[in-house]
Order: sequence, then structure tokens, then C-alpha cells
Amino acid sequence: MQEKIYSMLGLCMKAGKLAYGTDMCIDKIKYEKAKLVIISEDASQNSKDKFTRLCDENNIMMAVFGKKDEISYKIRQTKQVCFCNNR
Repeated sequence: MQEKIYSMLGLCMKAGKLAYGTDMCIDKIKYEKAKLVIISEDASQNSKDKFTRLCDENNIMMAVFGKKDEISYKIRQTKQVCFCNNR
């Protein structure tokens, strides 16, 4: 199941529909351009709390999934903690 999710993230990245990095994801959430926010399991508790609050305030789905090393490798980016799917 994990490989399918990683594959879908890779496809989203190639299609230009994936934002990554804390600042970019916060902007997408605030301007209601995110559909789904994925936080890596090894993100700090402070980051998880911040994104949970932001997603709840803006009615955006959030999931905690994978390690940042694995996700970053699959989408060919440097180590990132947050990923979101653009509208």
C-alpha cells in the first residue's frame, strides 16, 4: 500500500500538482489551494500541531504518512516535512 502512495506522490510531482516545504504548504493552506496535506511521521510535534490547526481551520484533510527521507527520495527533492496537493 505504501508503494502505491509513493507512486501517486511521484505522479503528482511530475504533473506539477504537489507543493513541498513548510512555507509553500502554509501558503497553499491559507489561500485554500490545498486539498490534502501530508506530514511525515518524523516531523516535530510542533510542526504536526501547527499543520493540524491550520488544516482544521480551513477544512483541509491532513494525513501523517511515511518518513521524510523516503518521501523526499520518491519525489526527488531534498528532505521536506510537509507536502500538499494543489487544486
